[in-house]
Amino acid sequence: MLSKQPINGKIQKAANTMPLIKKRVVVFCLLLIAWAIAVQARLVQYQVFKHEQMTKLAERQQQRTIKTTPKRGSIFDRKGRELARSIEIESIYVAPNEIKDPYRLAKSLVSILGMEEDLVLSRLTAKKVLVSLKRKITDDEAKALREEIEKEKFTGVHFVTETKRFYPKDEVGAYILGFVGMEEDGASGIERQYDRHIQGRSGFVSVETDAHGKPFGRYEKQPEVGQSLVLTIDEQLQFRTEKALREAIENVGAKGGIAIVMKPNTGEVLAMANWPGFNPNTPITDT
Repeated sequence: MLSKQPINGKIQKAANTMPLIKKRVVVFCLLLIAWAIAVQARLVQYQVFKHEQMTKLAERQQQRTIKTTPKRGSIFDRKGRELARSIEIESIYVAPNEIKDPYRLAKSLVSILGMEEDLVLSRLTAKKVLVSLKRKITDDEAKALREEIEKEKFTGVHFVTETKRFYPKDEVGAYILGFVGMEEDGASGIERQYDRHIQGRSGFVSVETDAHGKPFGRYEKQPEVGQSLVLTIDEQLQFRTEKALREAIENVGAKGGIAIVMKPNTGEVLAMANWPGFNPNTPITDT
């Protein structure tokens, strides 16, 4: 007759190990639940409490934005004749990662843009996504550069549309109007006095990059136009007043002078001339 003792022993041993297995399963489940809670808490932290911070960080890694100058409102005389306006002009930016032969490109850019070769080369080889090469170039420079790019099949050179202040009457009313800086902010005269009204809002060019920092997409937003301004000045009277003042100064051999024409009953300034004058289109070279 066979003994049942070994079987009973195995059953007893298995019964003794069941609580241990259950304990391990419970511990494992608790650890799994704790891990899931920790992950969820981390996700909530980044997606809710740090959402804006993480979004900005991601955009900085994936996008590079170039701010373009605002488009200022026009300035008119009392009869609606234009004294100042903003015109579109092109600036040159380069993407170093797209440039195949920076030395050959540098030689062409130097000859067209009239820049120092060392400066151009340093910008073509910079460790950046986009680098400003030369802003607000002339129409002749832009045309020559486009022709050279097409001819030599250069890559990595980008044209960005900006605005530049233009004074169609040149020296007429220069001291009244004033002038603006490179960023189209008012530097003197009416341009400075009413800058926050005239200036408008900047635009931008956004360039998307891949994981290696190479650009693959571009989005451009045009600047918004500022408010226009109408002066009490009469452009024709201003021109004649400046001419008369200049002739009077030359006749008496004076170093300079001022002439003001006003409406006595209202106090409106119709003309205000200063001599010597300057051309606000080129204020740096004139002063």
